[in-house]
Amino acid sequence: MNGLFDPSVVELIKAQEKNPLEWLQRFKWLMGHPGEALKLAREQLVAVSPERVMPEGRTPDYVAIEAAAHKYRQQLLSRFVDCLSDDECPNEIKSILPVFRDEARANGCADSVPILRLIRYGVHLPYHLRSDAPLLGACVDEFKFLQNWTFDDVVTEIGNKKRDLLVVGGPWLLADSTGKTNSDQLEMLADRGKMLKLDNKIKLVRGSAALVAILCQSHEILTGERFPKDGYWARTNTVLASGDRLRVRRNSDGALLCDDWVWGGDARDSLGCLAPGVMTLGH
Repeated sequence: MNGLFDPSVVELIKAQEKNPLEWLQRFKWLMGHPGEALKLAREQLVAVSPERVMPEGRTPDYVAIEAAAHKYRQQLLSRFVDCLSDDECPNEIKSILPVFRDEARANGCADSVPILRLIRYGVHLPYHLRSDAPLLGACVDEFKFLQNWTFDDVVTEIGNKKRDLLVVGGPWLLADSTGKTNSDQLEMLADRGKMLKLDNKIKLVRGSAALVAILCQSHEILTGERFPKDGYWARTNTVLASGDRLRVRRNSDGALLCDDWVWGGDARDSLGCLAPGVMTLGH
C-alpha cells in the first residue's frame, strides 16, 4: 500500500510504542480527530525515519491505519477478555448454552462467533468504562463527559468485584424488554432465570454499564457488528450518585454512547435491556 501509513511505516511506528494503549492513542482519528492523529504520526515519523514522511498534501493510507488499529484493539481486548468457543463451555453453563445460542442466531450471529467470555480481573487491570472503552472502539466524545460523573465503574456489580467473571450471551436486547418499566424488566429476568432453572451460582443480569459496553465492544471487534441496533437503548444496573441510571446505545455514526436516564423507572419503547448469564469465579 502507498501513502503515509503503508504497512512498513505502521510497523516502524509501532516499534516505538511501549504497549498497545500508547499505540491506540495514535489513532484518535477513529474517534473523529484525523488532524491530531496525522500530526502525531508525522512527528513520530520525522523522529524515526524522516525519509519516509510524505508531503503534507499526500493522502494517508486509511486502510492501513484502520487495519493496524483493529489489530491492536484485538490485542488490547485480550488483556481484559478471553472469548471462548461453545466447546470450551464450563459444565456449570452447558445446560443453558443452547438457549443463548438460539438468541444469538435470532440476532444474526453465526455459530462460530463466541458468546462465552471470561472477563478477567487480575491479569492486568480490570476493564473500566471511563478509560478503556474509548481505546477499544469509537465512543461519543471519547467518554470525556463521564470522567466527572460519580458511579461505580466496575464490570460486575454482583458477588466479589475482584474476581473473574464468566459471561454467556451477547450485546443484543432481550426480546420484549423494550417498553417495560425498571421493575418489569427485573421481573422478566427473574422469570427467565426460573425457566432456565439456574442454580445460585449463575445469575441473569442487565449488567453494569461497563459490562454492557465490553459486550458491545468485544462483539464489534470480533465481527464488525454494532449493538444495540436501530437506536435502541440498553438500561443498565449502574446508578449515579444523583440516583439516575446509566443507559447505553449506538450513536447515529456507530459510536458508543453512555448517558443518564432521568425518568426513574419509567418505560420507553426505545429502552430495553440485555440479559446475559454471569458467574463470578476465583482467580
